[in-house]
Amino acid sequence: MEGLRRYGYNSDADRIAEKFLSMVQDEFRRTGNILEKYDVERRAADIQGEVRYGYSSNEVGFGWTNGVYKVLVDELPPDRRKALEER
Repeated sequence: MEGLRRYGYNSDADRIAEKFLSMVQDEFRRTGNILEKYDVERRAADIQGEVRYGYSSNEVGFGWTNGVYKVLVDELPPDRRKALEER
């Protein structure tokens, strides 16, 4: 998304960010947790047996995911951030 923004593709960056952010929000509402890994094709955090790299567990409250979520929310324009919050 940062690369898209660098080349002026802000609406594409916003669209992709919103998809990721809404997936994390949906999973948080469903499970009460923010996890490390997400399957963006299925929009789910259930990744058992699908991890190819690193360790196979899906850690709760993982710092990278929390940090990425915060940065992506902060980069959204105010109107799109508000719409995401109201979902």
